[in-house]
Amino acid sequence: MAAPACSGAPSLGRAVRVGLPAPRGATASVTHGHRACPRISGAQVIAEVNAVRRKSRLKPLATDARLARVARDRAAAMAASGRLSHRGWKRALRQGGVDGHLLGENVAYNYSSAAAVMRTWLDSRGHRANILNPRFRRVGVGCVIDARERYWWVQDFAG
Repeated sequence: MAAPACSGAPSLGRAVRVGLPAPRGATASVTHGHRACPRISGAQVIAEVNAVRRKSRLKPLATDARLARVARDRAAAMAASGRLSHRGWKRALRQGGVDGHLLGENVAYNYSSAAAVMRTWLDSRGHRANILNPRFRRVGVGCVIDARERYWWVQDFAG
C-alpha cells in the first residue's frame, strides 16, 4: 500500500503544508543506503506534469538541473532518515543555487512508478495546485529507492 504524499505549496513566499501528511509512525528504515531510481522516472513525471498543464492551457515547465539536483538530494536525505518531510526544503533550494521568489515542493514515498505518484499528486488538491500553478516556470524531480525498495519522490518548482 502506498503512503500519502505531502505538499509544500507556495503562499506569498512562504511554505504552507497542504495535502495529506504521512501517517504517524510510517517510516522506511534505511540500513544499507539507497540507489537512484531509473533515470526515465523523473522524465516521465515531468512529461506528465506538462501534459496536465497543456490540458489546462498552461505553459509547460522547463526542466531545471539545479532543482533536479536539490530534489534528488532531498529524496536521498528523506530515504536515509526514513521520514517524509518538508523540513528545510526552502533552505535546501536556496543553498542549491535556486533563485526565484516563488517556490513549491511535492513529496511522496512508496509509489513505485512515475504514473502512480503523479496520479496521487493530481488527486490531492495541494499537490495539484503546485503542478498547475501558472506562476511556476521550472521543475526538477528527484527519486531514490531505499534498502526496503521504497521509492522516495521530490518534485521542486520555481517561478
